[in-house]
Amino acid sequence: MHLFLFRHGESILNQKKRFSGRGETSLSKHGKFQAQFWFEHFQNIPLDHVCVSPLKRTLQTARIIFPFYKLHVNESIIEIDFGRWEGLTEKEAYEQTPDIFRAWKRDPWSTAPPDGETLEIVEQRLESFFNHMHSLKVDALAVVTHVLPIKLILRHFFSLTREQTLALYIMPGSLTWIESPEKGPDRLRALNWLPDPASMKNMILTHLA
Repeated sequence: MHLFLFRHGESILNQKKRFSGRGETSLSKHGKFQAQFWFEHFQNIPLDHVCVSPLKRTLQTARIIFPFYKLHVNESIIEIDFGRWEGLTEKEAYEQTPDIFRAWKRDPWSTAPPDGETLEIVEQRLESFFNHMHSLKVDALAVVTHVLPIKLILRHFFSLTREQTLALYIMPGSLTWIESPEKGPDRLRALNWLPDPASMKNMILTHLA
């Protein structure tokens, strides 16, 4: 099976570097460009099934990339719930709840934002997706989801530690491609594959600044 994991295109809240979990936000102009790029490159790639998170930004992305496919909404691949931190910057979240923020930074697996979820809860929810995925028995599956579900799916396939999982950097609009043959080891064919060289250049320049 080939598993194509798309993180939704850049959203308005991504642009503003604000927490974006269950809160609804639309794609930015660049996010729509990213999705259009993948549409043009996936037109001739045969897929058996397309799963999508129920949030607006993932549905927008999926409708652009896969306009001719039935989109199967799957609640188990929804993003983490950031609770009362939704829409805040990290600085604002820290100022409102400094003790919880520090604890969450140390251990998001067991510490939740106020009225939000832990990573353990997200990981448990994904078990439903894995059961569904294996029941499909397909050769090519596309999934349009979010940063944390993609990290946890990679953890599932490649037995990553918690530290390794958190260290992954999955950009908006990127593609991660896993090949999971019936026999032999799973293979990571592409990680965080960006739709245009300018995005990679901008990411590098941002992190060097």
